[in-house]
Amino acid sequence: MKRTAKSLFTLLMAGIMVFGLVACGGNGGSASGSGSASGSGSGETSKNFEVIVAASAEPESLDPQLSGAAAGGNMSYNIFDFLVRMSPDGKEVLPSLATSWEQTDDNTWRFKLREGVTFTNGEPFNAECVTYTLDRIFEPDSGRTTYNLKVLDSWTAVDEYTVDLHTAEPCNDMPTRLYDMAILPAKYCEEAGADGFGTQPVGCGPYKLSKWATNDYIELVANEDYWDGAPDCKKMTFRTIPEISTRLAELMAGSVDIVLDLNPDYIETVNGYEGYTAVSALSKRVAYIGIDTLNADSPKELQDVRVRQALNYAIDRDTIIESVYMGNAEKLATIWRPDYVGYDEKTSGPEGAYPYDPAKAKDLLAEAGYADGFTLDLYYTPQMFLKCEETCLAIAGYLEDIGLTVNVTEVEYNALRAQLINGQDAHAVKGIYGWNWGSKPQTPDGHLAGAIETGGITSYYSNSEVDALIAQLRAVPEDERAGVAQQLQAKLYEDCPYIFLWQQVDIYGISEKLDWTPRLDQYVLGKDMTAK
Repeated sequence: MKRTAKSLFTLLMAGIMVFGLVACGGNGGSASGSGSASGSGSGETSKNFEVIVAASAEPESLDPQLSGAAAGGNMSYNIFDFLVRMSPDGKEVLPSLATSWEQTDDNTWRFKLREGVTFTNGEPFNAECVTYTLDRIFEPDSGRTTYNLKVLDSWTAVDEYTVDLHTAEPCNDMPTRLYDMAILPAKYCEEAGADGFGTQPVGCGPYKLSKWATNDYIELVANEDYWDGAPDCKKMTFRTIPEISTRLAELMAGSVDIVLDLNPDYIETVNGYEGYTAVSALSKRVAYIGIDTLNADSPKELQDVRVRQALNYAIDRDTIIESVYMGNAEKLATIWRPDYVGYDEKTSGPEGAYPYDPAKAKDLLAEAGYADGFTLDLYYTPQMFLKCEETCLAIAGYLEDIGLTVNVTEVEYNALRAQLINGQDAHAVKGIYGWNWGSKPQTPDGHLAGAIETGGITSYYSNSEVDALIAQLRAVPEDERAGVAQQLQAKLYEDCPYIFLWQQVDIYGISEKLDWTPRLDQYVLGKDMTAK
């Protein structure tokens, strides 16, 4: 659905203000409390409770090698287990199915595996499961997620509980790369087939799938035999509620325990309802506007770096952050988050970002030969990142201010993901698009490999200098990484593969009967929860 930008943005903001006023005018104490977290009145205790989560989207598959974003991660990190896990604050890599690891030479990492673990169908976990998982990820034309693991050259089961991973070039951060590689049961995967495993997955994580009612809810129940102890939360239900107003209404009715992806303008409303608290938490997700530079009809003007720089100068990020996000976003100069190696406040953070300078933007367009502007398509889905619709409409307005004609097209969430992920040849999306990337804590390599490096699954950009710096960042000794990272940031800033925006701040509505702290990686994990 194509639409013009300015009038729609005005109407959208007005509608949000009206809804907020109506919500604030309600009975602030009308909500009776959590839909289920405490088990109040049912005899349940803090060791036996249920949680209902209102989510904005559901994954396209429950196969962890195909599903992505927060919607997919919420399933994968509850159903499956991994060689390593990340601490909630993202600062530490911890043992999980791997109990220890060491780099035995420049190109080999050895992982010792946990004994006595079984999948929920009874299959044993061992080194064969790890090698099978890697074999399956790298099956040709499977569309499976490999961007974090492209450094791998081969893998070997040394014995039943030891695995060696070999890289073509030195790799200094292999444990961190394995944080999102869910380990699969080889026998069941083959029996179920690709489609069957995507709808009826089996893992060895703290939960197992009970029911998936497509576009309605996904129900998980505790794995009572989980190697790290059964979770206190015995059932998690993720309800799919795309409309933010409906998610908020469910909170007001007391029928959910956690609401995801709340708008910042609802913080006061949530805090006004008895039994709920609005919690803001810095997210791993970096929002940006992707630019297709690979295809001549995308349009061809986007292949000129001066045009891409003009798009960055055209955007008043500070105004969008204050008016749309009410200050709940962290402006970035590129895609470099504060937890990444080589981050520097002056060059990576708000001070280093492109300033709002529409006159400079027009000058650059004229210098590139486009003084009269050109026509540009902007694609988005409201669920791509927090306030994506308002952001994209605002950005379209700013681009129109420098003389461009912008056609805004809304696409359904999973449809846009399908068009953009490995969609370079099909080229269904031409122009620019609202997107985000949630690279794992500590390392930018997931984002670099998946969305910037030549050939990445959502990379619509190719630059040999950038590719060389990415390879160098992976290979150099630890004490040299910051310097290479600074060079890479400077090149990204100059070449503008995106319209750079900000790091997302997530806002949750949480029942006060639930003891749970949001994680940097955004995933809602039942094993982290207790009932008060």
